[in-house]
Amino acid sequence: MSEAKTPPAQIDLMSVVVDFCRRFEPCSEAEADEIFTVGRLRDEFSAWLPPGIEAPDPMRGYLLTLEENGFHVHHTFSSGPAITVKYKNE
Repeated sequence: MSEAKTPPAQIDLMSVVVDFCRRFEPCSEAEADEIFTVGRLRDEFSAWLPPGIEAPDPMRGYLLTLEENGFHVHHTFSSGPAITVKYKNE
């Protein structure tokens, strides 16, 4: 008898987005301190989906919530689709 495959536990979406928004603000590529490609965002939010598990892509929720907070994915000259940010002065 094989074990049923279950999706991995997700990190609380809002808490990691709130932390991201606390640390960064959106900006143009020219003024960016950091460039978050989709792969880097997956790492940042632990939003990887293991192979063999049929479940919705967890990255979608993060991208929608980031967009609601002003962080839009756009095509960059150096990295392809990404979110460009600068550090907030605290």
